[in-house]
Amino acid sequence: MPRQALHAYLLGFTHPITGQWLEFEAPLPADFAQALAFLRSLTPTSARPQ
Repeated sequence: MPRQALHAYLLGFTHPITGQWLEFEAPLPADFAQALAFLRSLTPTSARPQ
């Protein structure tokens, strides 16, 4: 993978000036999903966390 494998599906925080709660969602990037699928294929199903 040509970059760090770091992703947050959902981030939320209170705006420091307005006090408003803000949330941001982001789908999993395609290259990250591909790398994750590959890594999961190397792990037996019985060893995966539930």
